[in-house]
Amino acid sequence: MGLVNMRLDGKVALVVGGAKNLGKIECMALAEAGADIAIIDIAIPEARETANEIRKATKRRVIVLKADVRSTPQIDRAVQKIADKMGSIDVMVYNAGTTIRKKVWDMSDEDWDRVLDINLTGAFVSARATARQMIKQGKGGKIINISTMAAFVGEPDRTAYCASKGGMNLLTKALAIDLAPHNIQVNGICPGVFDTGLVKETSFLQPAFHQSLVDRTLYKRRGWPHEIAGITVFLSTPASDYITGDNILLDGGMLAH
Repeated sequence: MGLVNMRLDGKVALVVGGAKNLGKIECMALAEAGADIAIIDIAIPEARETANEIRKATKRRVIVLKADVRSTPQIDRAVQKIADKMGSIDVMVYNAGTTIRKKVWDMSDEDWDRVLDINLTGAFVSARATARQMIKQGKGGKIINISTMAAFVGEPDRTAYCASKGGMNLLTKALAIDLAPHNIQVNGICPGVFDTGLVKETSFLQPAFHQSLVDRTLYKRRGWPHEIAGITVFLSTPASDYITGDNILLDGGMLAH
């Protein structure tokens, strides 16, 4: 089959949290592989800008819907609208996420709930809505959760974040078991220190700590955007059909030693 297995022509890929940062990179990569794109986000101006860039670069169909991952009704309606308008949903990438940096003794219930609601419950709600649609379609599918290296190791001032992503990794495994009879593969991608997204937005708060993470990689550098684009496309295509329930580290070898 060769490289044909690495194409997504005729497929529809949904990226939840696809407006900017890693989500935008994933949207563009999936479109370049041939998929039509649906973006769910609350950052609508950025999502529309991303959609226009994708249309211009790839000529693929792109739609944008506003929905908050903390609201089950909003996600359910958005997924149904995408299926109605695009004809199917074949790939879902859950990229929505947030963090709150506080010592555990300073963290409020509201802080904890916000991080868990977006990072973990939102992933569950989005996977459930998408899985129902994929099962109805009867032709399998791919679900990809964007997790983190911090799901494997603790980090200072990130109690809720580490807990939410550790939960996401086991959610990925449990979903893979439930959905295997329907030929739906579920995997996670666990980036280390990348030059995008939450890392870029928060590294200035603890520059010494973030530099220590970079120094622990075997390449002594941050990851580049294209290095997450490739694994996202791979896990979305038939080339990865025998991979499910896995959480793939993308950390430059940081946890190899």
